[in-house]
Amino acid sequence: MRDEARLIRDETGEHPYWLGLLTGITDRRWAEEEVQHALDMERQPAERLRSLDGLKNTLLSAVSHGLRTPLAAIFGLALTMTREDLDLSADEARNFASRIAVNARRLDHLVSDLLDLDRLSRGIPEPDVTPADLAALIRKVAAGPDLLVDHPVSLELEPVTIPVDAAKVERIVENLLANSVRHTPVGTRVWVKLLVWVKLLPVSGGAEIAVEDAGPGVEEGIRQAIFEPFRQAGGGPLAGSGYRPLNGSQVR
Repeated sequence: MRDEARLIRDETGEHPYWLGLLTGITDRRWAEEEVQHALDMERQPAERLRSLDGLKNTLLSAVSHGLRTPLAAIFGLALTMTREDLDLSADEARNFASRIAVNARRLDHLVSDLLDLDRLSRGIPEPDVTPADLAALIRKVAAGPDLLVDHPVSLELEPVTIPVDAAKVERIVENLLANSVRHTPVGTRVWVKLLVWVKLLPVSGGAEIAVEDAGPGVEEGIRQAIFEPFRQAGGGPLAGSGYRPLNGSQVR
């Protein structure tokens, strides 16, 4: 209902009274809601396009950086190995070849991540779940060449074999370790812990992987933003802003 009222006075200004009118406006409100709904329906595709455009720009920025680093390493190492004026020993040649393989594997992981992102955006993830020895998987990742250079690592791994997508868990652990190295000073210790869930909620019989470091921690202002897709802090060690507890990430 719509309620309207006016104060009415006679010619002398005396004896005022109110004149009111109550009007049913149900049909008009329904019409307004239908118009608003139509506007919202038109706005949603435009907002989605803006969101996709922003995601594309962020993706291009992140991918270009991720591609350039291993490509530059592969290119430089390969050029060094082909120089005729250098007499590389067998050990040096094997070391260069190993580093080329490591960076090629990083490129392969990046492409796999992008393909997984496309599948997830279309709602068709395809996990390959099989029983895996998580402790062995973590040891393999932590022992990878060039991953934890100048960063001592402590492993606290309980033996556990559970059904997981081993390739994806391996990439997750590798990314967490790489983040610890990227955002902490040289010599900062990194801890990797594997805890078995026996009676812990929410999943009995599962496991938790924790990657922690003794770095300066994540700044207060970006602790939520870094969980958004393709968002990251600067490439160097983060300013601590007085925050000194262990900086960790967990995978369940």
